[in-house]
Amino acid sequence: AGGRSMEKTVDLGLGKKGFFKVRALVDGQELPFSLRLAVISKYSGKDSVFGINHAYGWPALAEAGVNAGIVWARDWSMAWQNVEPQKGQFSFVETDYQVDRARQGGQPVLGLLPFPSSDWSSPAPPAITGGSKEKRDKAARERQAYPPADIEDFRNYVRKCVEHCRGRIQWWQVLNEPLYTHYSLPRDKGFTPADYVKLARAFHEAARAADKDCRILAGPGGWTTTSGADLEGMFEAGLLKYCDALDLHVYPGNQAPEYLEADLEAVNRMMDRFGGRKPIWLTEHGYYAEDD
Repeated sequence: AGGRSMEKTVDLGLGKKGFFKVRALVDGQELPFSLRLAVISKYSGKDSVFGINHAYGWPALAEAGVNAGIVWARDWSMAWQNVEPQKGQFSFVETDYQVDRARQGGQPVLGLLPFPSSDWSSPAPPAITGGSKEKRDKAARERQAYPPADIEDFRNYVRKCVEHCRGRIQWWQVLNEPLYTHYSLPRDKGFTPADYVKLARAFHEAARAADKDCRILAGPGGWTTTSGADLEGMFEAGLLKYCDALDLHVYPGNQAPEYLEADLEAVNRMMDRFGGRKPIWLTEHGYYAEDD
């Protein structure tokens, strides 16, 4: 009836696996939208090479992801300003919610500390206090992109996060897309691979002091075709000594995936030159498509 809603389960009788489109008719008239769905085998493993950059916000989607083999969740909730908004005043209320809901859904968590500073620890010029919220937010993000004024504050931040999540998170990532982005040691502000490796070393030392069994993921987040100089500079500054795996991001656009083979070979050759190979993680990746 008008103004009312109704739920009804429909057995589609799908006897085979595959990708399907469901069309619906009301009073003989087809609706202008359709539903796409896939029928696949349920994934039963506890670990997987697949994860998601931000955990799904709905338990049903998280469960569906795990059933499809999308096991890992990459968590951004421990940005420095979030957990230590003022020096020495830590709060992990939001972090606990985000980490625990992923783990309760069967997802191991990659703990990402995405930005090198908080507002209070940044040596950047003071943030704009007037104007629109958008301008204030932009200024705050710029401040958090600078390395901390005191690296001991950074060590303490890392140590507190790892200590708090010990037993829940084993893998930790050192910043997101440093040099490559405007919010993490941006290259256009004069920051170099050596600046990143300095923080990676401090991160590694503080994290291992807090949890000797933790593992560190580090790297430029770019790919060799766009940030090869950054990656090589990080290796030259000793990055491989301070990480257990190397992080890269891949957004191929419309290229066939085979183009990556030459880049992977180049990354391996670079690691061979600077101390030996480490596993490679792609913590961001995407092909964009319209299924129709």
